[in-house]
Amino acid sequence: MSKEEALLLLLISVGAFIMPFVARKFHVPTAVSELLYGMFIGSFLHFEPHAMGIINFLAELGFIVLMYMAGLELDAEDLQKTSNKTLLIFISHFLAIVLFSVILVNIIGLPPYFNLFIVITSIGLLFPILSELDIMETKLGKELLILGSIGEVFSLLALTAFTVIYNYGISYGGLLHILKLAAFCAAAFFTLKLLQLFTWWFPNKLSFMAKTGVSSETGLRGNFLNMLVFVALAAFLNIEVIIGAFIGGMLFAAVFKAREKIQEGFEMIGHGFLVPIFFIYVGLNFETSLLMDFTVVKYALLLCLLIIIVRVLAGFVFLFGAYRLNNIPVFPFSTSFSLTLLIAAAKLGESLGVFSKDISGGVVLASIISALIFPLFFRIIIKKLVV
Repeated sequence: MSKEEALLLLLISVGAFIMPFVARKFHVPTAVSELLYGMFIGSFLHFEPHAMGIINFLAELGFIVLMYMAGLELDAEDLQKTSNKTLLIFISHFLAIVLFSVILVNIIGLPPYFNLFIVITSIGLLFPILSELDIMETKLGKELLILGSIGEVFSLLALTAFTVIYNYGISYGGLLHILKLAAFCAAAFFTLKLLQLFTWWFPNKLSFMAKTGVSSETGLRGNFLNMLVFVALAAFLNIEVIIGAFIGGMLFAAVFKAREKIQEGFEMIGHGFLVPIFFIYVGLNFETSLLMDFTVVKYALLLCLLIIIVRVLAGFVFLFGAYRLNNIPVFPFSTSFSLTLLIAAAKLGESLGVFSKDISGGVVLASIISALIFPLFFRIIIKKLVV
């Protein structure tokens, strides 16, 4: 390891340690503070590409772990308990978001891929906010999580469609890629059913996969094995590894109902080390000179505005549910701060060579602004309107 590489690793490790305290002090999401820290050190220190080797690897692993944890957070049992009418309303909400997004993007004259940024939904920041407001276990809290989970699945489908279109276009290669993805999902579903049947007949045979508190920590090892198996399979099939990681997390969550302890242990490693490195790395690679570029700032502000406008417009579908009128505004705002997947979209588009630095920088900046502003509105709505 070179001195430059060691210095960078030290700075990132220090930042990963202190940023949660800074975030708590200034009441901002930890991920935002990590992004800003990366931007800060990147604006003063410039590292050669060879010094980024180990950081590139850890950041990529952190991104994979982040998507795996997103899959782990999906609760299939809560989804099954939700009424068909409620599920239909939630799905209709995201279809309406897509519709209004397409209309507004066409009216304004933006590139079509702006629809991807607008419709993306992530629940990474919603969890801590619901926990802080002490409504995680309430009916409303569970419905907000289910709504966000459905939106996250929609978002991953949108990211996949975006990748296929820009890699293959409307062609035989694109169709083959979609068939590979469908086969991968079908295999995962078939594996899920087999494992559920196996655990029903032999409930103790796979218990080691969720076992914690022992020296070997087989539960944590089993989680990492499960994650990396799905990532490797996705890579072999030329499917986006984040899709593989997400599906792997969903599979584990569906098979192991009593997974709270192992999930907590896995998230300690993820949020405690790997995920912060990913966010700091994104900030480190953000060119702060773009903040002085009117085009970048314009794209960021416009994107934030469109994100909330389309969700408010699409909120009309909740009028068809059994919701109080003063409770309805909370639903559109709950899906408006999609920090993690917005950054994922920017990172993906940049790797494909689709976005310019202006666009990518604008998306990252929009993710920071939306993560700072929209949660404040969400908290106000919860405290003032929800009864």
